[in-house]
Amino acid sequence: MINDVATVIVRDYHRHQDTVLTTFAGCTAELSHKPHVYACMLAAITAQDAAVGKTILESIHEHLHSAFAHDRASQLRSMFRFFACATELHLFAADDYLAFLITPLLASLANGHTDNRNDLYASILLAAIPFAPVAMRAQVPSILAAIEQYVTTRNASAERLAALEALRPLDPAVAPFEQPDALSLTQRQVSGAFQAAAATAAEADGDALAGSVFPMTTWPQAFVQPAGEAAPLALAGVALQLPEHVSIPHFDAPAPVMFRVFDDDLTVVPGTENEFVPQVPKTLTMERMIAVDILHDLLNNIQFNHKEGVRYLMDLKLMFQEGTFVLDTEEAAIVGPSQGKHPQAPQYNFEQLLMETLFGALFRLPLPQVRPVFYTDVVMGLARSSPKRIAPALGKAIQVSFGRLEAMDVDCLVRLVDLFSHHLSNFSFGWSWKDWAFVLGGTDDNDDAMDTDEYTKRRAFVLAVLDRITRLAYHDRIKGTLPAAFHATYDRMQPTSVPEYPSPQHASFAEQIADQVRARAPADDVWAYTEQFQRNMGEGASPVALRHTVMTALLAHGQKTFSHTMTVLERYLAVLKRLVAGDVAAKQHLVASTYAFWRHNHQFFLIVLDKLLHYRVLEPVHAAQWLVAMVQGEQEVLEPMGADAPLAEPLDAPGPVFVLEVLCLTIKKALARIDLLEDKLRRARAMDSENEGDITTIEANLATAIPEKHTLFAYITESLLDQAVQEPQSHERTQWSSWTLGSLLTLLRMYFADLDGDLRTEIQNLVMQRAPSDEMKAVFLAVLRME
Repeated sequence: MINDVATVIVRDYHRHQDTVLTTFAGCTAELSHKPHVYACMLAAITAQDAAVGKTILESIHEHLHSAFAHDRASQLRSMFRFFACATELHLFAADDYLAFLITPLLASLANGHTDNRNDLYASILLAAIPFAPVAMRAQVPSILAAIEQYVTTRNASAERLAALEALRPLDPAVAPFEQPDALSLTQRQVSGAFQAAAATAAEADGDALAGSVFPMTTWPQAFVQPAGEAAPLALAGVALQLPEHVSIPHFDAPAPVMFRVFDDDLTVVPGTENEFVPQVPKTLTMERMIAVDILHDLLNNIQFNHKEGVRYLMDLKLMFQEGTFVLDTEEAAIVGPSQGKHPQAPQYNFEQLLMETLFGALFRLPLPQVRPVFYTDVVMGLARSSPKRIAPALGKAIQVSFGRLEAMDVDCLVRLVDLFSHHLSNFSFGWSWKDWAFVLGGTDDNDDAMDTDEYTKRRAFVLAVLDRITRLAYHDRIKGTLPAAFHATYDRMQPTSVPEYPSPQHASFAEQIADQVRARAPADDVWAYTEQFQRNMGEGASPVALRHTVMTALLAHGQKTFSHTMTVLERYLAVLKRLVAGDVAAKQHLVASTYAFWRHNHQFFLIVLDKLLHYRVLEPVHAAQWLVAMVQGEQEVLEPMGADAPLAEPLDAPGPVFVLEVLCLTIKKALARIDLLEDKLRRARAMDSENEGDITTIEANLATAIPEKHTLFAYITESLLDQAVQEPQSHERTQWSSWTLGSLLTLLRMYFADLDGDLRTEIQNLVMQRAPSDEMKAVFLAVLRME
């Protein structure tokens, strides 16, 4: 097949030169699971026409330089694997590969910088050298020694150790497996594999060495250049030129911590009676290292076409030796004995390894390399393409993760809520809910009340999932899929509105407002009528009750659909702004009234709050102030209608996942306003001088928006730290054990790139003054120092 494709390429090269060069280079960079295939194809092309092979190699080199210039980590690792495979085929000399591609990276590792850029370079080397185990065996010991020296130096930094504490998905004190620095673990995996190979294979027995280090397919001898002959291609003309050494963001760097779902010692699913032994390679094996490494790179490379990428992910198991993974009949026919046989034939479960890799990528801290929704799309695509294989592996991964939620980082928990909720909504909400009913409390078999304190995070997770899926479907539809143990809890989550008024007079006034809204009365007329009603109520009339009545009346009239709500709010923005003009407490009460009305429909509440912030009826900090007051149970805010008119039912404090969602919304709105004003300012300055008035106005608004952002971040930081100090001290307060500290750490990690120097300093001072322990101070400072 490869020879046939090579013949077509050589035959038609003169007519489709640009297409051939672009496609070949793109394949070596993006199809991370086939470096050996494209190396063999280049060998076949070169054997038929050396000039075409040379031109293709030069094109790949140009693509490599572009990838370095833009720090495309996954493409770089893929292309270095390709060059290693080509070296193993003797397409060019091993000394050339070392001199022109490996040595520049080694020189960078020795330059004294222990930063993200050198971490990337070390990861490239570790990804590549297992793909040239024989051709590079003389050079591998010195390469590994240089990488080990770099890793040892970087790991000696106390600042790096503190940073790792801020980036571990699970609490190390109770995690069932080690969460090592990922680069250190990869270095141990590769070094261990080569040491074991050297101990078990004779120096001259190249095939034995290759099979023990490189677990993918054996090399078809037809593509291996004869020993002793000069290599047909040379790298002397394509020496690597590295970009200027400037550290790269965490977003582009390798994963800081290695994550496991199916760890080496896992034999049961915590929290259930289902037992199983994971069928994945052990942590330090090369099968696990190479498969996970390539899967990570594939995930990054397929982000622009995940539908096609799902097939590439499943194809990876076909690239390994026969017997490595469990295959169905059709897959076994594709692999066959021609790819070599695994000496132990372990028959690993590839789908479990794939799910673990997806979860590890999703839980990557401080941020995933791709937007979290991408991983949800990939999981759903996999489940559709291979349901019988993916569904059991995904179910086990979710059950294992659920059992570890009490020790899980808050940000990872929220990402799992999103993934699981969207997955359920696409697969008829089918799940073994009865296994999780124990977290809801109730009574046990002896009718004794169940203590749910030890299930705090698991309970929050279940409630958050129920809330999210209710936003995606009808309440009754979902209730029909839940066991009876969930019904009492879920009935309280029915997304209904709660229109309540302080008095019969206010209720009558609300009906009259509704009549005016129905008649599309101008905002000025509605405001005049509002003022008249307040005067008629007398001097002692409560402004809180008036605001609540007007807001509730508008929301009640527009509650039929999103568009109705938006139309009503936009038409009477002037009324709302007059109700809260210049009064911070009034703005907080307006949020309180909105929440009281939509207390059972979080989706509608968030939409209305978003619009109130967008139209500047209130500022983000006012919403944050209301939220903190709600969480802390401050009576003034809990009575949006006024102290003399209590609500018919008390307002439950928002759940911790929803609290974090609201805080994220306030921060996003503050940042979005700055981005919008900065964009307007750039466009205004690019136009004629006639816009000087506009420029002055925009600059004034920007001068207000930036302090608002500072105020918001400082308020959230101070409030959450103060709340953490007041939490019970029955356990050590860490980002894993404390919702409050975990939420603050999540926010700082999510938005660390938006914290300018002065704001970072202000937050740092707050942390040093108010953080509950020296350990937590070190963790927060490590996040604030991230690049």
